[in-house]
Formats: sequence, C-alpha cells, structure tokens
Amino acid sequence: MHIEKILRETINVDNIEVVENKKENPKGKSPPKMEWTFENVYNAIISTFKTQTNKKFIVDSDNINKVKTLAYYLVQDNRFFISPLLSKDLNSPSFKKGLILVGDYGVGKTALLKTIPIITDNYFSYNLTVDLVSEYESLTLSDKSMFVEKHKSGRRIYDDLGTEKKASNYGFVNLIKVVLESRYDANSLTILACNYDERNPLNLEAALDKLGMLYGGRVLDRVYEMFNIIEFSGKSMRR
Repeated sequence: MHIEKILRETINVDNIEVVENKKENPKGKSPPKMEWTFENVYNAIISTFKTQTNKKFIVDSDNINKVKTLAYYLVQDNRFFISPLLSKDLNSPSFKKGLILVGDYGVGKTALLKTIPIITDNYFSYNLTVDLVSEYESLTLSDKSMFVEKHKSGRRIYDDLGTEKKASNYGFVNLIKVVLESRYDANSLTILACNYDERNPLNLEAALDKLGMLYGGRVLDRVYEMFNIIEFSGKSMRR
C-alpha cells in the first residue's frame, strides 16, 4: 500500500469534531500495528516519548502543539498548515517537503524525533550528525563512497545539525553538506533538527543563516526548498 494515498474521514477527538487525513502504510513495509490516523499517531508519539525517556510528558500548550504538529504532518492532515509552530513567512509549506525543527536546548526536538522511527516501524531512520561523522571516519576509502550513496536515499532524520566536526578523509570533508546536497539531488524526504545560534537566541532566521555558514549558501538556499520550518519554543522538557 502507498503512503501518499490519503483518505478523508470525520472523527471525534476529546468530544471535538475534527476532519482528519487517514493514510495507508508505506509501500513494501509491514502492516502497521495501528490504524494510521491523527488520534492514534498523536497518542503513539506521547506514549513512545514516555517509554523512551522514562519521563512524564509535561502537558502544556507548547508541548501539545509540538506533538500535534508532528502528527498532522505524518498523517498529512491539512491542520498542519495552520499550526502556530509552522513558519509561513520564510517559505511555502508543503507535504512534499520534509521538516526542519529549530529551537532551544531541551525543548523536545530529539526526544520527539526519536519516536518517529518507532511509530512508523522504521520507515524513517534516525541519525545524530556527530555519530554519522564518527561512523564515516571508521570506514575504508571504498566504504566511504558507499556510505554517502546509502544516505542519498530513504527517509532519514538528521539531528543536532552543527554539532559535528568535519570528517577526516585524507584531509577534511564537510560530510553533512555532502549528504544534504546528495539528498536534494535525489529528492529524498528528510527531517532535520538544529538549535538556535547561541549568539542570536530565539532568532529563527539567524539559526537558519548559521546553517549557511556551516554548509554553504547553496545548502541554505535548498533548506527553504526542501523543508517546512518548525519552531519549537517553550520551557525545557528536561525537568
């Protein structure tokens, strides 16, 4: 069954009537353990968050909006486009684009992104950029070219952009830049997360500009083309 196929139906969530998009599972993947609806995905994110972090999910408007926004996106519910976390001024949102989550330390970017591979039966894979560079450096020269080719395709999450060093490769290579450019060329759906620029806290555009400084102007230009821009705000979830 094809993941892009969307069905429309009306359900009641917490006694409020909502119109949600229900979609089928990824082609070639095992049947889901749950019906792929907004309500189920929303609850699965919170349940998986609790299991993975061994922490209570702090129920406040900021955290609820974070989970809702991710759930709307994953089931391709049009309420995604009116999320208060979605930037609509910097580019044009679309379900054909991936996500880039921008926010301060501790606001739940990593913890919530780690739920996605679990609830999608590994349809998405999760990668820390620091680990990616370490893995790359441990490979032989021939395996390194295969590594980049592997990361060119598939639906992937890359977390903590900007925290990695340049990879050693008989000299140095900006591995994340290479990966992002190759994924752009392959039109592969990608989810990213990064922190605010410490010199410009709570400044969304400054955070994106920092990516341009790290990975080059061409990558920055493609960020606006490849991603829906989501800003995570609120207090730290590490309480």
